[in-house]
Amino acid sequence: MAMSKVLSDSIYFKEYFKDEIDNRKRTLYQDDFLYYKENMKLSSKSLDKIKPVLLKRSEELAYTEFRYYGQPNIRYAEKEKIKSKYRPDISTTTMKGDSKGASYNLSLILQNRDKLKLTKLQIDSIVACAQKIKLLAKDGIITKEKNNRWKYERTCIINNLNEEQVNNFVIIRNKEYHLNRAKEVWEEMKKKSISAEYDSIQVINEVYSYNIEKEKIKYMYMDNPEKQKELEDYLYKNSYPAVLKHLSAEKRKNNNPQSEDKNNLQF
Repeated sequence: MAMSKVLSDSIYFKEYFKDEIDNRKRTLYQDDFLYYKENMKLSSKSLDKIKPVLLKRSEELAYTEFRYYGQPNIRYAEKEKIKSKYRPDISTTTMKGDSKGASYNLSLILQNRDKLKLTKLQIDSIVACAQKIKLLAKDGIITKEKNNRWKYERTCIINNLNEEQVNNFVIIRNKEYHLNRAKEVWEEMKKKSISAEYDSIQVINEVYSYNIEKEKIKYMYMDNPEKQKELEDYLYKNSYPAVLKHLSAEKRKNNNPQSEDKNNLQF
């Protein structure tokens, strides 16, 4: 009873089982290190950066294995918590070391893993894809001349993320660009003196939303032109902003002085 009470304190427990925990820690660390070296093909520089994280994780896992040896359900749950805690650091180190330069889009997904609600399996799959892309680039299969990196990135993304996650990635990837484009539309409307009857915020939001939806369709159905056209036509028919119609009509009027006066146009 005295021993049980003493060992309930983690400090005494770690000291009492120090040798056993240290041996298990070394085994876990060596297995992890070999995995990232052989399977993930990390460079020596990246391996050096990831060592402290792997050591710390191995230490906590080893302690947990002994601490909850007779309680498999608790042991499994606690080990999963530890792996989840260190997963972001390991993924970030991996990407910064070897994959970020090789794959901007996959790096962007990992940077936004919380927003995209990636599972631990998805994170590992994206990291593995980035490593594969780096090797393909090294072997000359992916080149700037072929401009085919995006194809491999997209295949990886489509295969490992669900539709909602892909759509959210498209938003993250294109938000700044299309927001700026929508602002340019508003500035053009002001120059042509047709902005007075519109609200700037509403115009920017409508133009931005339409173009983002079109971007989603293009990315999701790039391999299915017929489906892509069908959805784009439906989007145009039901959601094309009136302000863009007005702006187009004004451009045609300016190019053709004989066209109908803008005040008679219906939007």
